[in-house]
Amino acid sequence: MDNVRFRGGKTGVTLVEIVCAFLIFTIATLAASGLLSFGHRGTQKDFRMVGAIDILADRMNRLSLIPYASLTTSITTEPTTFSNDGAVNVNLWSVPYGLASYTRAGNFNVDFVLSHQPVTFGVQPFNIMSSAGYASSTPTTFAFDTYQPSYQVYDGANATRPYQVIKYIVTVKWTEPNGKPRSVQAVSFVANLQGAF
Repeated sequence: MDNVRFRGGKTGVTLVEIVCAFLIFTIATLAASGLLSFGHRGTQKDFRMVGAIDILADRMNRLSLIPYASLTTSITTEPTTFSNDGAVNVNLWSVPYGLASYTRAGNFNVDFVLSHQPVTFGVQPFNIMSSAGYASSTPTTFAFDTYQPSYQVYDGANATRPYQVIKYIVTVKWTEPNGKPRSVQAVSFVANLQGAF
């Protein structure tokens, strides 16, 4: 037994230990790089969504600045759609639609839909004359006439009831790298504030 020698007193690393450590390091690195790649794909998807929302907000803000009189002349049918898939340099009152590019997020398509919106105003008039003991500081002395549900109607039925509100919808569409179509959409209204009431 005296001929058997143990390594107990020697320091150092054997080749087998180096190979095992390298193998463990390689496997861990591959797993981590796979996770990073998956996270990067998710980040790109989020960036496309942020780009689309940014374009959507820009178009909504720019459309809200167009006066009612200008927008109403653009409506030829109910509803009027402004869509030009893949075209560039098309606009409605200097608000671009069609193809929109966003740095590092790709290309998007922007559509507008404009339509007149019928509006009815109902009122319940305040009647001071028939309020016995009326006191402006005491709400229990207030008197009201009957509710009139159709006090003012603007539904475009005739010249005395023209439309006064336009509803506009902006849609931003794009296609993900896997071929799945995506879109974001917003709705707003513009009213005739140029004295037509």
